[in-house]
Amino acid sequence: MKYLICFYFLSFNISLYAQNIKFYDAGKEIKSLKLDVMKKNFKVHTIEVYDQVLHNMKRYKAFSTNEVFTKIYGNSWKNKEEIEFTCADGYKPSFDSSILNKGSSYLAFSYVL
Repeated sequence: MKYLICFYFLSFNISLYAQNIKFYDAGKEIKSLKLDVMKKNFKVHTIEVYDQVLHNMKRYKAFSTNEVFTKIYGNSWKNKEEIEFTCADGYKPSFDSSILNKGSSYLAFSYVL
């Protein structure tokens, strides 16, 4: 099973490229990264996800959460009760890492046409 966590850097909106993705530990910011820095430091994957609303496959460019979170939090992220970060659009997801340990998961940043 694949899990997709979208943080939107819309390619037509250049101002979003200046925004940072912020990572937190116990509510405290520990790291902030821009998309261009993430592209240089993490492998970009093209993934396919089934859209259950439109009933078709969607393709996204994304980073592996395993790779990103290991770099940010170390291996301890796999046992954390709460993983928290702020997306470029301001959305601030928070979830138990056990969800991500059940299958492949990705941080999507771009829709592939």
